[in-house]
Amino acid sequence: MISLGRSRSPSAIAAALRGIVGLCVLLPPVPVLASFNGGLDFGFGFMFVAAFLIATPGAVAVLLTERLGTGLAARPLFGYIGIAIVVGASVLAHGWENYNRQPFYLLLVPPAGAVAVRTFVTSAQARLIATWLAALVGVLMGYLGLHGEFPGIVRDRSSLLGLLNGGAAASLLFWHIGHYLSCRARTS
Repeated sequence: MISLGRSRSPSAIAAALRGIVGLCVLLPPVPVLASFNGGLDFGFGFMFVAAFLIATPGAVAVLLTERLGTGLAARPLFGYIGIAIVVGASVLAHGWENYNRQPFYLLLVPPAGAVAVRTFVTSAQARLIATWLAALVGVLMGYLGLHGEFPGIVRDRSSLLGLLNGGAAASLLFWHIGHYLSCRARTS
């Protein structure tokens, strides 16, 4: 069992990472979902739940980043790598014009963004504000950047909003749990 208590030993961190990999194995493979080209309209609700489930492993990584980063000294290199991953994944997700759009690259954004925010924003309240602003801006930019004709499972605006909001909801839920646990650990 993985404990999010005070143990920050390398074995506890390795066990947590093995748990994340285990969660990834349980989810349907992303290429199978991404290669579906049928004419079905999934709608907002289905896409929200599907995106929530698919984003859960990344959201667990967000939780662990926030919780385990409490007592660790942040190295700026990790923050810069996180920013580079966020920018690179966003560019790959939006593709060039209406071609080569791969919205599943957006799954890399929350964990990498959490590392960047955890590295550069030390105040708990400022991280709370920065995380919510980043989520709102990310959903808006995703919606504006991904609408239109492109291959994949998203066929209309309501499905796209379901996809973006489901992924953001998973990431924010797990981030808040990690934030609560880290604030609680600091006060005790």
